Amino acid sequence: MALSVTITKGSVSRMQDKLYSVTVKMVLKDNNIEVLNRDFSVKYRTGETIANKKAVLQADIQAVIDNYKAEQVIFNAAAFGTMCSQIQTGLVL
Repeated sequence: MALSVTITKGSVSRMQDKLYSVTVKMVLKDNNIEVLNRDFSVKYRTGETIANKKAVLQADIQAVIDNYKAEQVIFNAAAFGTMCSQIQTGLVL
């Protein structure tokens, strides 16, 4: 599992006076194959420091990456493949 991630600007949308939704786009690749492509948003109020929103977005993105990694441990386990073979063998056609 060789993961790489790219974070880019998504959009800024006005929700109401002085309140915006700031969105970043995350693309996660595993061995150069795109496996996740998600947008993450945070509310931003005029006067706040946009850099303060980094921790919130980073935590959300990290949670998604951690979940993907945990799923892949199970998916790539030999026992999962063995189970599939045993199910197929046990079927009567």
